[in-house]
Amino acid sequence: METYTEKFTSPLSEEEKQIIAEELTLHEISLAEVKAEKANEMKSFNESIKAKETQILALSKEYQDGIKIIEAECYFVFDEPEAGQKTIYRSDTGAKVRVTDMNIFDNPSSRSNKISED
Repeated sequence: METYTEKFTSPLSEEEKQIIAEELTLHEISLAEVKAEKANEMKSFNESIKAKETQILALSKEYQDGIKIIEAECYFVFDEPEAGQKTIYRSDTGAKVRVTDMNIFDNPSSRSNKISED
């Protein structure tokens, strides 16, 4: 007699249904854990990507504009280069930052000559 293999349906017993239900529950829990892990990893990757994009954008802008933004402690000298103007210098290097017109709040006797340049 010759035999062969065939696929066909067969009703599940209550015991088989219980085993499948337990396996299904375990797989659903495992899938939820993997999805949560993926979400955490994606968040971390996205934060790293965003940081790199921000650095690239800043460097590209500096390169394109030919200037960079510096934050340094500065001081100013009133009536330099001429009366009614003030010159701002970097405290760390002594380099001139800019010359600007004095305003009504620029009274050398009433305020300190230290500022922080943004």
